[in-house]
Amino acid sequence: MKIRTGFVSNSSSSSFVILADKALFDQSVCPNCNHRSEPHYFLSDKFLEHVDNCVEFFGFEACLKSLSDEIAHLEKQLDYKCENWIYDEIEIFQTFKEKIEKLSQNSDKTIIGIDISYSDEYGSSLLESLLKYGVVELLRAEGKFEEYIKEKT
Repeated sequence: MKIRTGFVSNSSSSSFVILADKALFDQSVCPNCNHRSEPHYFLSDKFLEHVDNCVEFFGFEACLKSLSDEIAHLEKQLDYKCENWIYDEIEIFQTFKEKIEKLSQNSDKTIIGIDISYSDEYGSSLLESLLKYGVVELLRAEGKFEEYIKEKT
């Protein structure tokens, strides 16, 4: 899995932070049929295979580091320009970081940051299905698909 760093999507993609049960990433299979038993495993496997190169971070520790890096980057911007939007962004990221710290105490869950290209209809469709059926929970969405995904779920 290729992991990219950073927290902000570029102009041709949308960035999502999703929460999921760790069991979705358990690669154990049924000894009799060689498949994972739950139907949502198939969907999540297809999604993870598809977005493998789009993963920004995987796990709480990586997410918290990414958030800390983003906050530090914004704070450095305050050294040479003092604009209200920077303070607003810092507050948004701090609040989100606090939420992630609380969620990280649940050992049955994990978190993934992904970046899906606007032209990737298949990846968007898979994410929409995972959200619709409650397999994953959307914690943050940024970019063109943000409102679309929120409307569909």
